[in-house]
Amino acid sequence: MIKAKITIDGQSRWLNALFYEYFLPVYPDKSFYRAFLQKNFPYEFCDSYSPIPFTHKKVPRITPTITDIKIADDCRRMVESPFQSLAVNETLNFEFGLLDTSTERDQYYEALSKERCNRFLDRGLNPNDSGLYDMLLRPSELNDTRINSSIAGGLFSIEFDSTENDEFFMNWLILGTKNEGQFEFYKGDDPHFMRIEFWDCYC
Repeated sequence: MIKAKITIDGQSRWLNALFYEYFLPVYPDKSFYRAFLQKNFPYEFCDSYSPIPFTHKKVPRITPTITDIKIADDCRRMVESPFQSLAVNETLNFEFGLLDTSTERDQYYEALSKERCNRFLDRGLNPNDSGLYDMLLRPSELNDTRINSSIAGGLFSIEFDSTENDEFFMNWLILGTKNEGQFEFYKGDDPHFMRIEFWDCYC
């Protein structure tokens, strides 16, 4: 039998129920997102069928919305314009570390990636170059990417018995303050079965 306990700022409670879902991947692979853009918003028609380092079926296909099409068209016009192309190239060199010799195709996909990220699209798929998490981040069902860290974001739902000393947990729930803590799991008499630590956690 496995038992679980939550501890926050020295306050502990044995749990009656725990549901935990973590976000995977934390650091999506840029090459996988590039394959996603090629498949769904190709710069040239042949791009959507070009060889990619992933099983083609695993790269999701979506039905583009009017907004999706407009974003792609704007990015295409931007890199193809003789006046805009230079500015775009300089921006991409600064932000993405690309060489001056990057092609219009590469500029298009980098600009498209940045624009879709700025509009909070494709969360869980795009590289999220800012490195920040936000409320729109969702779990990804794709397991093709590398995990570069043991750090993961997640959601958990807990249930425990009420006591007369629940003021701390009630304040956490009502005020939404961020706290650090940990879940401890016990299997039988094993005191070191598993532990999950968390920080910046709020209700």
